[in-house]
Amino acid sequence: MILGALASLLEIEGDITVVGRSRNGAEALTAVLTHKPDIFLTDIEMPEMSGLDVAAELKRRRSTTRVIILTTFARAGYLRRALDAGASGYL
Repeated sequence: MILGALASLLEIEGDITVVGRSRNGAEALTAVLTHKPDIFLTDIEMPEMSGLDVAAELKRRRSTTRVIILTTFARAGYLRRALDAGASGYL
């Protein structure tokens, strides 16, 4: 539900196009590698691969897509781990 609502809100903006939505990290990684978006907005905790795992894999592959992690989880160390994994932003 939140995924659809966030995508709809982003698409209201005239200069933003949502090119994909994924239910888990493995799907997200495939979508980013296929579509090569400017920005990948992800949750930190997802099934199969976490947002941290996807960010780290994109960094390893030298992807130019910027990763922004948006999450409600406020666990100790997540910000540092996100930045170390290559995230450009963390909200």
